[in-house]
Amino acid sequence: MPSDAPLDVKNSFGSVDATGVRSKSTFDNSHGSLTVRDTGAVRLINSFGSIELNGAGGDTSITDNNGSVQVSQVKGSLEVHNRFGSITVREIQGSATLNDGNGSVNLTDAASANVTTSFGSVEARTIRGDLMVHDNNGNVEVSGIGGAADITDSFGYVTFSDVKGRVNCTTSNGRVSGSSVSGNSVSIRDSFGNLDLTNIAGALNAETSNGKITLRSAHGTVELKSSFGAIEASDISKGIRAITGNGSITLTDIGGDTFAKTSFGSVSADRINGNLTVENTNGSVTARNVKGDAEVTTSFAGVTLESVGGKTTVNNQNGGISVRAARPASGCRDIALKTSFSSIRVAIPEGLGYNITAHTSFGRISSDLPITATGNISPDSLSGTIGSGGCQLQLIDANGSIEITKAK
Repeated sequence: MPSDAPLDVKNSFGSVDATGVRSKSTFDNSHGSLTVRDTGAVRLINSFGSIELNGAGGDTSITDNNGSVQVSQVKGSLEVHNRFGSITVREIQGSATLNDGNGSVNLTDAASANVTTSFGSVEARTIRGDLMVHDNNGNVEVSGIGGAADITDSFGYVTFSDVKGRVNCTTSNGRVSGSSVSGNSVSIRDSFGNLDLTNIAGALNAETSNGKITLRSAHGTVELKSSFGAIEASDISKGIRAITGNGSITLTDIGGDTFAKTSFGSVSADRINGNLTVENTNGSVTARNVKGDAEVTTSFAGVTLESVGGKTTVNNQNGGISVRAARPASGCRDIALKTSFSSIRVAIPEGLGYNITAHTSFGRISSDLPITATGNISPDSLSGTIGSGGCQLQLIDANGSIEITKAK
């Protein structure tokens, strides 16, 4: 037939094959395969059979109920609806809207895309604009997204990489892995899965209730939350807030102010280029190489601080405290340490001056540094100066010993 003549085909029990119909056409089939090549704008309908389209010159609409759908090389937009079969799509110049009830969706190369399925996986690659994915019970994997990515899932793993715009991901019962996101923000909400994130350029806000969070390399502000999982973060250009209820926190190479909070886990921080604040209960705290102030609160576990450049404040109960003061470029920095039922040990660099106040009960106070005492002197109470005085050194212990040594 003439290539520019419109065509309307309807069949019930047999296959349909059409090639070179470049005008607007409609193919409606019920119980057979439907194959169309080199067409114009087209509408394809099938009920119990596969649909294959290769080359459409305009906007395309496809509806199938119980067969696979394969589409390639559409010069306009594409809309596909399927119920019980897979959808495979590639090379769409316009937008792609893909809806599948119980089959997998595979999409490669589209201007933008909106994908929905319930009981199948979703793979989307090379989307030049924005991407939206809604899945209930399948894994989702997206990469090469030129715009924003909005992903919703319930019972499947989510993986995203090489996303140029923002990312908004919400899932309930699966792991989330993300890498190489250059957009201005990433937001993740999960309930029963681990979060594994790498190379995030913008602000990051990630939360899971019952999983571990691992973050490597982030260049915006970071907030991480978990309830029953550990948090590990490293190479963070700006500040970070890490909060978990019952897991450990490990932070390394943080470029700004750092806040860590947990209840039944340890906190470890190293190379913090800002202030450090730790709120803990029933867990140990270890921090080294903190450029700014360090403020630590915990109980029933030890605190170890080394090379803190700013003021040091520790409030502990039923746990020991060990602090090795750093030598600042000039002057000194205040130190205030308080605990009970354990010891306090503080190491001071020679040549620094402190006004010292130390109190203990059922313990002793000892010092390797010479102290000029003022007022009454007793084994469990001491006031005086180290060197010429200057900053405040306050040590309070109940039922424990206090030891002042030289920092080596």
